[in-house]
Amino acid sequence: MIEWELDRPIRWAELARRILTEQSVLCVVNFRDHAGTLFDEVWDQCEPTERDSLFHLSTRMCARHRLDTFAAIRARMEQHLPCRVVSTQLVEAGVDLDFDVGFRALGPLDSVFQVAGRVDRNGRLTAAAGQAAGRLVVFRPEDEGMPPSEYSEATSRTSTMAKEALNRGTSIQPESLETMEHYWNRFYGEGAEQGEKFQDYRREWKFATLAKEFEMISTRTLDVYVPYDAESCRDIKRLLGIGEMTLELRRRLQRYVVGVQPNEFQRARRVLEEVRPDTGIWVAFEAAYDSNKGLKVALDASQTMI
Repeated sequence: MIEWELDRPIRWAELARRILTEQSVLCVVNFRDHAGTLFDEVWDQCEPTERDSLFHLSTRMCARHRLDTFAAIRARMEQHLPCRVVSTQLVEAGVDLDFDVGFRALGPLDSVFQVAGRVDRNGRLTAAAGQAAGRLVVFRPEDEGMPPSEYSEATSRTSTMAKEALNRGTSIQPESLETMEHYWNRFYGEGAEQGEKFQDYRREWKFATLAKEFEMISTRTLDVYVPYDAESCRDIKRLLGIGEMTLELRRRLQRYVVGVQPNEFQRARRVLEEVRPDTGIWVAFEAAYDSNKGLKVALDASQTMI
């Protein structure tokens, strides 16, 4: 069942306390920074003896790190041990995890339903209760920033629909196909933003502006090789030593890449080193990679390279 808590924003500290009252819980937020902030809040409020139940998932973690984290989460679930996960949207699709309770920052309705699909996924709670028993809470975070473009538009329409339903004394639930049809009709129907300004740029021959503002799929991230484990540290040292990327090193390091967005690069610049000037091959300081959260985009300048 989805519970829509949209009347007020929830502070990270309050959300962390609620997460810690649950033994099996997933919380999905909209930004990597939000995931890191919330994870830190849960970590600080948690008893030291319980911290092995806490997990963070985001694309600030390299692929090898994420795979190891998924394995650790599944191991705890198989042993029926407490498991609390703070994640970005990467956990929403193609991930077979099953939690008793979920929290989801307000986002597009289809994304909300994806997280609902990770709550009582295997039907264990429902079978025991004889009725739908999984619980997902949709909340407004204290920092209500939103990814741009279609994501923001879809979130706004989701919020409007959810509030309209609550005002009628009902709520939006995953089993309602009519609700999903209504949502998509609103999103793509008359009056929806369909990229008219981009068409105007084309008609006006403003191709430079068009190229700057529009990307069907963003490919502008800068790949950074990160020192996640002993193997990656060794290979990064070798890369720095020879000053160039070989085919063997590229193959070995492909699991140890984190994409840095252009707007993050200057913030992260202090924690990165270019292998040689003008190569465009970047590696992260050893101290800049956190064993829980992945690449830290800010670091004291006194800390040294690998």
